[in-house]
Amino acid sequence: SAIGRRLPFYQRDIALVVLTRASDEKLAGLVTLLERYTVAQVIEPSAARSGTTAARWRELKGANAIATQTATDGLQAQLGDGVTLEVIRAGGEDEGLTLRLTHGALSIWFGGDGDVSLLLQQIPEASLSPVSVFRLGRHGDAKSVSEPLLSALAPSIAIISVGADNRGGDPDAKTLESLQSIGARVYRTDLHGTVEIIS
Repeated sequence: SAIGRRLPFYQRDIALVVLTRASDEKLAGLVTLLERYTVAQVIEPSAARSGTTAARWRELKGANAIATQTATDGLQAQLGDGVTLEVIRAGGEDEGLTLRLTHGALSIWFGGDGDVSLLLQQIPEASLSPVSVFRLGRHGDAKSVSEPLLSALAPSIAIISVGADNRGGDPDAKTLESLQSIGARVYRTDLHGTVEIIS
């Protein structure tokens, strides 16, 4: 429903949908998206899920002949108008995808669901260049950031997707302190609602 509030009613085409992790939580909203819109391409992790939601996801991709790529480290998708999406790390089932979206001078880092201290051991140092925006994974918990990662990315804006009054108590207080210490402006969906980055 969130995308429906942003797109004009007559716009039914979506160039790319990325499934960052093959969990029922992630799949549920994207199944609805595939039911309502014409999607040209999907990028998804290699980990396969069983169950009703995953079966419906595969059914819709097949029925609509959606081009599907399995995410691998370094995979790039050119989305037109100079927009590039790169898979920085295609992790396992619990880790999910770490991504970078670039459009001119704007770059956005999408954190995965893995422990970032382990991530830094698994990706090339060249991938860790500064970004404009850091969208934290793991709802901003204690394992979503580290000093080396923040030092390398040096984002001016940080976004945390987290539900109000969530059971995990996220985002973690130390995570917020770390972001504030580098001067990043923090936006949280529990406090600010939907966050849009327009380039």
